[in-house]
Amino acid sequence: MKQDGCLLQLLIKDLKPEDRGSYTCQTGSAETTATVSVKELPAFFQEELQNVNAKEGGTASLRCELSKPGLAVQWKKNKLPLRAGRKYEMKQDGCLLRLRINDLTPEDSGSYSCQAEHAQTTANVSVKEHPLFFKEELHNLTAEEGGVASL
Repeated sequence: MKQDGCLLQLLIKDLKPEDRGSYTCQTGSAETTATVSVKELPAFFQEELQNVNAKEGGTASLRCELSKPGLAVQWKKNKLPLRAGRKYEMKQDGCLLRLRINDLTPEDSGSYSCQAEHAQTTANVSVKEHPLFFKEELHNLTAEEGGVASL
């Protein structure tokens, strides 16, 4: 609060939605009241998701950062909502959001997005398959007519 002669002034810095309401100034029998409204700014992503390249069987981690903490977010793969569980681990620490994809398979490749209010960020996850190989080479076999050949 600031006073300059007969002028009294209440200065509210760094307004937040919880600052809205009625404010009253009283002196003696005189009183005046004013209502303060706070127009909330829309949330946005301060840090966007980044594309990830990972190997089959491994994990992929996606992270982004919102401008406001505590907002409800929705993670999606190819525009379909994801559920937290063994496959997908979702964490929210203030403004920082993380999605961890475990036990990667080629089917996990795709477009992943994080949505909060009207803000959205998207990145691609590419899973590189293990190269195919033969555990054991085939061996030549000679069998009698009418018999069975197993390779």
